[in-house]
Amino acid sequence: MLIRGWRYGPGGAELAGGADSGDPKGGADDAGAAEAGGAENCGSNWDGSRVGRCAVMGSGSGGTGSAAWVTTGGHSPGPGDRPPGSSAGATGSTADSGDAGTHRVPSHCQPSGFSYCPFFVSMLAGQHTQLWQPSVTGGVEVAVADPREILTRPAPGPPHTVSYGSHPDHVADVWPAGGDGAPLVIFVHGGFWRAQYDRGYLRPLCNDLVARGYTMAAIEYRRVGQPGGGWPGSFDDVALAFDTVPSLLAATGVSVGQVLLAGHSAGGHLALWGATRHQLPDGSPWRLAGPPPVAGVLALAPVCDLADAYREDLGEGGAGELLAGAPEVFPERYAAVDPAVLPVPEVPTTLVHGVLDDRVPVEQSRRYAGRGVRLVELADVEHFAVVDPLSKAWSRVLDELDALRQ
Repeated sequence: MLIRGWRYGPGGAELAGGADSGDPKGGADDAGAAEAGGAENCGSNWDGSRVGRCAVMGSGSGGTGSAAWVTTGGHSPGPGDRPPGSSAGATGSTADSGDAGTHRVPSHCQPSGFSYCPFFVSMLAGQHTQLWQPSVTGGVEVAVADPREILTRPAPGPPHTVSYGSHPDHVADVWPAGGDGAPLVIFVHGGFWRAQYDRGYLRPLCNDLVARGYTMAAIEYRRVGQPGGGWPGSFDDVALAFDTVPSLLAATGVSVGQVLLAGHSAGGHLALWGATRHQLPDGSPWRLAGPPPVAGVLALAPVCDLADAYREDLGEGGAGELLAGAPEVFPERYAAVDPAVLPVPEVPTTLVHGVLDDRVPVEQSRRYAGRGVRLVELADVEHFAVVDPLSKAWSRVLDELDALRQ
């Protein structure tokens, strides 16, 4: 596998040179795996900066399951320094330290044979303290110092962007999975509905999920702080996106199977709302005559109760800015868009929420789940891990998304 100056060969870890070139395709040919505890300075980031020192622990060149661990602190680890739970030279071994800051790259980024994993490359550009590869069939775990790093982590952009309306933010970034009938996930980003946050931080997530067979559409919409954003424009836009993006993709030749709605934080609120639009109050401009054509909903750390979000000042007043006032002042607005007072979706719906979330308390999801919705609570997980493919929470998110596929 070629990883920005590193090369991992079939059957074991090959740490090729290229540390000084900074060339994304750099790296010495057929460098092989070093002897146990051996190589130093064997890689570089995509921008040419040093990754640090590394050691290959295992059976040596071409050995099945040989492992590499890289640190950025200048420490050259020996065999005794490998991450807790790992076993050098064991095919398919993985580390599971239990550290809340430890993250895993999905194993499809280490196929047995040379390939390029753009998502993994994007991870390397972030601020990570440790990387290790136990085997070509195992996983990679990375310690991330700041969970909010996902908000700025570079990742490959979308192959396509479609417009669903006339405003510059009436767009959806699209990653087609290829093949016929791949499930389409329409994903709504978070940020408490404000203009300073956009869909860009979903790129690592979308790159990961498209590699797993999902066609991804990360929608944008007018947000608070933009002309037309907030009430009612944000809901006009999101409703229009939900209604039109699947047909727009089909018109461009993307084969769309079942449609799933998903979202993070404020986007989780909008995904839940979108699945219940046929149950909105009479007279609502967003009410549908029948159930929307969606097969399921995945809400990650969602805002499930707008009135409570207003009272608790979540997001420094995000709900009040979205609806331009308090529930007591505009009860009809909250009645039209607040999941806490609307019926729950009639399709399979799952909430995933970290117990350590200090942006949207897990109590919001607990109350909503009490109405008959599935809730997965994750211990030692905060607000951003549920959308970070490098986090220890990600495998559970994948399980829940897969369970919604029909």
